[in-house]
Amino acid sequence: MKHYFKSEAVIIICSYLIVYLSLNIKNMEELIKNVSQTAAISDEQARMAIAEVSTYLKNKLPKAFHSQIDNLIEGGKLSEGIKEKLMDTATDVREKTEDIIKEVTEKTEEAIKAFRDKMDEILSKRKE
Repeated sequence: MKHYFKSEAVIIICSYLIVYLSLNIKNMEELIKNVSQTAAISDEQARMAIAEVSTYLKNKLPKAFHSQIDNLIEGGKLSEGIKEKLMDTATDVREKTEDIIKEVTEKTEEAIKAFRDKMDEILSKRKE
């Protein structure tokens, strides 16, 4: 899609979309009206801008979030399913991080032991 808007208008549109998502404007038509008035563009241009921002967000987020973006833009709320996915992802990240830390700790302890053993070997050869 071609970029028909000045950067200021895009900033206004993105800001409205974020506010819309947070405050849950009642419907898409209300969002279009607010964007078109604030950015001084037609309703059709506002509709296109909102679609462009939606596409941008979808390109930046995992596919699992795409239907949620559509739902939010249409006036819905974040579903329990997506909240659960977010919590599951956070739990997975925590568990993987703990595993990595444990593995790094074990490898570090092994390296320290090997270093000590080598130093003991070197020092015992010097004593002889």
